[in-house]
Amino acid sequence: MKKIIIASVFILLASGTVDAQNLAESQLFSEGVPESKIRELGIPDPVRMMERKEKAHAAFEAGDCGKAIPELDSLARETDWYGTLILTGLEPYFQADVRDRRNFTEERSLTPLEVKGNEYLVIRNEAMVMLADCLSETGDTEAAVSAYVRALKVIYINERDLWERARSGLYELIGFSP
Repeated sequence: MKKIIIASVFILLASGTVDAQNLAESQLFSEGVPESKIRELGIPDPVRMMERKEKAHAAFEAGDCGKAIPELDSLARETDWYGTLILTGLEPYFQADVRDRRNFTEERSLTPLEVKGNEYLVIRNEAMVMLADCLSETGDTEAAVSAYVRALKVIYINERDLWERARSGLYELIGFSP
């Protein structure tokens, strides 16, 4: 009886792994990044992103929201896309179960890749809050509320200054006083 149960568990585990690796064609090509996103945003250029970051920050610091808004919007989209693509390269590891991760000996080599992908997402978060601040300053309240909400959905808990800034900006626009 014990052998039958062990064999059944092994078969179930093995078939689950095979199913994950052999997705039906309709599943494989309907998931992931659609080609339209690649056509829209292209292949990211980190040098161009850092140049855009400098221009966006300079315009924001100078109080020129008219110039800063399109730069910040583009910066947020590009850094989101780039960070996502970097982290997508780690998907097989992220999707692995605990047993497979335990047997994976190169885990340390993935850490710098994850850190780099997350660095771009932090730049995105900052650009999103700056964009919301500019939209609020220019009187586009609905767009500012939307931008603050989007930013708050992706800000990490350890980004306390951004979190507080976005939360305060949102609360001010909606007339909420904690």
